[in-house]
Amino acid sequence: MYLLNIALASFVTLVPAQEAAALSDLPQSDEPVSVRVVVQPLSRTLETLSEETGVRLSAERGIAGDLVTLVCKDQPRREVLLLLAEHFGWTWRKTGEGYRLVKTSQQARAEEQAAMRQFAAPLLAGQRFLLQELEASNALDIREAFDRAAEVKLAAIETDDEAARRRLERQAYRLDLRYNVFNRLAILAFSSLGEQEAARARWLGVAVFSSRATPSQFPFSQEALRAARTVLDSLRWAAGAEGATPNPSDLPPQISVWLSDAIRDERRLAAANPAALLVRVTLIIFSAERGADPIGWGYVDVVDSDGLLLARSRDVVLPGPPPSADMQRERPPELDVPIERSPLLQYVATRLAPEEGLDLGRFWRKGSDADPLEDLGRVLSEISDLTGVPVIADAHDQLGEGVPRANGAKTCLDVLDALQRWKGWNWSYQGGWLRLRVRDWESAQLGTVERESLMRLRESFFEEGGIGLDQIATTLLPPASPVGGPARTFGFYIPAFMGGPFAKERLLRFWSVLPPSLRMVLAQGEKVRYGDLPLQARAAFDDLLYSQPSGGPLFGGYSLEDRRSEFLERLSEAWPWRERISDYLAGYRDDEITQLRPVSAAPDDTVSLVMGEYPGVLAFAEDGRLTCWDASRLAGVLSSLADFFGFRARYLPATITEHAFLVEAAGQTRYFGIATYRFDPGAEPKAWADLPSDLREKIAEAERRRRDGTLPRGAG
Repeated sequence: MYLLNIALASFVTLVPAQEAAALSDLPQSDEPVSVRVVVQPLSRTLETLSEETGVRLSAERGIAGDLVTLVCKDQPRREVLLLLAEHFGWTWRKTGEGYRLVKTSQQARAEEQAAMRQFAAPLLAGQRFLLQELEASNALDIREAFDRAAEVKLAAIETDDEAARRRLERQAYRLDLRYNVFNRLAILAFSSLGEQEAARARWLGVAVFSSRATPSQFPFSQEALRAARTVLDSLRWAAGAEGATPNPSDLPPQISVWLSDAIRDERRLAAANPAALLVRVTLIIFSAERGADPIGWGYVDVVDSDGLLLARSRDVVLPGPPPSADMQRERPPELDVPIERSPLLQYVATRLAPEEGLDLGRFWRKGSDADPLEDLGRVLSEISDLTGVPVIADAHDQLGEGVPRANGAKTCLDVLDALQRWKGWNWSYQGGWLRLRVRDWESAQLGTVERESLMRLRESFFEEGGIGLDQIATTLLPPASPVGGPARTFGFYIPAFMGGPFAKERLLRFWSVLPPSLRMVLAQGEKVRYGDLPLQARAAFDDLLYSQPSGGPLFGGYSLEDRRSEFLERLSEAWPWRERISDYLAGYRDDEITQLRPVSAAPDDTVSLVMGEYPGVLAFAEDGRLTCWDASRLAGVLSSLADFFGFRARYLPATITEHAFLVEAAGQTRYFGIATYRFDPGAEPKAWADLPSDLREKIAEAERRRRDGTLPRGAG
């Protein structure tokens, strides 16, 4: 039988015997039932089943809004109900009036644990691969590896054969790993992450390890500590420190030149007490879900007790495992049916391009404003009609991008295989049913709107005839993070709102294209109809509901990151001989940038301080979540938008300041450490309506000076 493991199988904690007992007295359990539900909430699905079976069926509130696709013809009603519960990880319970679908607390905990495992799985697989590479490199001769590495890297660059290039790159990485003490330390630090820590690192997009870890950093394991001592010994040997012994002792002399490239202050490093030095590994984490993509990259720092950066490695890289070969899958004859009789499937197979996914609904409904969420549901329904195979699917909101082209598919299996390769969907043929669920469930959840809220907005616009500001604000309340902490994007911590961390960009875009008259209608608490929106606003609203995250956290076209970049570019202009600004990764907490202490400079040292300052507002949502806004963008935001963004009229005035410490020790150190400070963090949050006029003026002035290009450069 054709079997393909569903990634969420671990979510299901139901015992078939218990489910059978719950439905043991189902009337006429073997009577056939026919259902066609295409991307509908569970509550409506159960209403349809109730009409077909004559049995009262319901669902608890927490799952009633989950979207379902269910298409079957003449299937035993008991089998349909059991599969509906088992597929999504729910439980049937007998009630006085019928049967109710619920998610038990045990199931919820099991689902959270499974989501954690699944979210961390790519990084854990990367750990296993990197440890294997480290073990393989240990078998190489260090001198030979150093001599051959450059030659193999050059061959990888010059070859036109993709397979040969990947093979040479992997060989070059092993050779480099034999003597690259920084990469070795990074691998050992990264490999010490447990399941929960790996999930947190992937969620935040960064992992910082330190020999003296702070609460927001990861401590070194014992193996990583030994590797950190090797890094210190090797660097101090290259710096000419007395009594320094490189480890391993057979490092070839040429490596001292390679190590010297990482040293920023040779004199201080050579004179420092090794026990007082801090070693820190900073890794930017990727998912590495497409096989050979890198898991992450970063660098290794050595910092002294005064917070001065004495050494920084070249980029360390954590490559991902090579892509695994596709499974050789059996082709069930029931699904191997030609698609000629389906205009829809023919269109998907021959004419539809991936970027044209939203056109599929217009084609299928002959020009109407179809909901693109239903595209894949209709494709699966059509496959069921052609093959006679019943279908159950998780109608995930990520379907909003439409359906990809099936690359000239000839049969229903070809179409399904195209779906298998797109967006991480898994399908299987089990027990005579075609079943489809999203593979990386947790990642998909992070980038999509909460389902019940989406349905509420859709119904308001398309059925009730209007939508209000309060409904949008309700929909945009941030969900809880599954792995703890807010979402982090491009160094900016914000709640994971609808559509992921970039939803506010689309939200402001929608607001910006509304005519003033409609803005006033919404601000006064009234509703607007979809038909009242101009075409540009309709497109922005569709983008708000259905688009996937893209771009940075923009505010009216100008981001907080842009402001920081301006400040950092001024540093490069003032000190053009120093390293470029790319060494600074914005958004880290202060202790993740550098552990700055008061700088104790020798008489012949030079200490420069550059300070960039701009006003800001720390705004609190009603639930206490904190969101930092660039106040210069608030000049054009009406006070009535406080509710629009869910802030419930609470703010905290602040001055956001960037400090850059540039230290030159005896003409050798090239270093800048950057920290962010916020004025008056203990101030009492005030009502939005009480925003003082001087702060309003300061905001407006900052905005005017930004437009004029006259923001203060700052020097000290």
